Amino acid sequence: GSNILEYLRHLKCKTLVIENEYIDYDYLSEFGAFYSKAFKNYSNKCKRLHFFFGDRVLTVDDLYVPEISTESRLQNIYIGYVIVRPLDTINVIGRTILSPSTEDDGGTFCLCKSYFPVNLVGKELSVLGFPFLQQDANVGACATAALWMLTRALSARFHRQAYTTVEITKSATRYDVS
Repeated sequence: GSNILEYLRHLKCKTLVIENEYIDYDYLSEFGAFYSKAFKNYSNKCKRLHFFFGDRVLTVDDLYVPEISTESRLQNIYIGYVIVRPLDTINVIGRTILSPSTEDDGGTFCLCKSYFPVNLVGKELSVLGFPFLQQDANVGACATAALWMLTRALSARFHRQAYTTVEITKSATRYDVS
């Protein structure tokens, strides 16, 4: 969480747009596999946070202007998004795609990145980046999160099926190798 905030400051993020009650396919699979059966009421809806940089803070009017030029203007300042899962753990960061920094920051760079489509208030945007998600120990291991990130990036680049963390965990535990 705090690393994401530092990174957004580095990218000079000016505007945060929050989608409340966002239905995220990845979290919905986790919800169906575990949280819907837990002895606590978890929501099946997440929040999706969108980030923009620029000279000024965007207004509601900036988002809802119907002209096509608005869509390309928003695309030019779009940084990406973070899904916040409705959990009571510290691992609430779900599917996240943020643009890599274009500044030379001492040799750090992202080689494996893909374009991911985003629909925000009817505007078709995209973000070029590498997917990230925090491990949710209730539905998988750290290897599950790592495999999810790699397969999600490759599936976007090569237009193949993307797998959820639940599907990855089920595949990994399908056979007994002892």
